[in-house]
Amino acid sequence: MQAQQASEEKAEFERAQPTEAQVVEIVKRGMALGQPQYKQDGTMTFDYFLDTMKIVIEFTILHTRDGMEKHNSERRAAIAA
Repeated sequence: MQAQQASEEKAEFERAQPTEAQVVEIVKRGMALGQPQYKQDGTMTFDYFLDTMKIVIEFTILHTRDGMEKHNSERRAAIAA
């Protein structure tokens, strides 16, 4: 039972990881932003933070889209039944 649980956890972890192509694209897009911009207190400037978050959100949406569509269709079928 523990081996099965470990196997399921590993599979779930692997599904949550971006593909190699996505990682390459994320790094490329991040590098295109240039050097990180920091304020005197050591935090990112708002504009730089916003630009990085746009990249993160875009790839999060791409990565989770299929699972969300599957979940929605299963939910609709359950409601209809």
